[in-house]
Amino acid sequence: MVYLQILLKAFSQVFFQENIYLGALIILGLLIASPIALLLALVGDISSLITANFLNVQKEAFTSGHYAFNGILIGTAISFYIKDLPLALVLTILASMLATLFYHQLFKNNLTPLASPFILITWGVLFLAKFIHF
Repeated sequence: MVYLQILLKAFSQVFFQENIYLGALIILGLLIASPIALLLALVGDISSLITANFLNVQKEAFTSGHYAFNGILIGTAISFYIKDLPLALVLTILASMLATLFYHQLFKNNLTPLASPFILITWGVLFLAKFIHF
């Protein structure tokens, strides 16, 4: 139950809120708009949470969803640009893990990461996609 609340809070953090009901509404909206985007957003969320758990991050930052919202954004962005689902899943997992590591480095050095890991890592994935032709 606690992990479900953290997952929902992470979705609400996309709008810089910490509210499980808003997170549920965002999930519902993604389900209606694009089930694939929802799937990849959930994969990004869970990948980020698992990575943050292994990093043994601050409990409050973990339970508020701060460590996972970049993974949600990455999964959603990848769903828009990468149409091969198995490849999109792998890229979402790897990029979300990398974003969580980047977020953690900024956070523990008293820098406010916000969505910078999402932006930089998504740019990197899209740059690679242009040259590798995913």
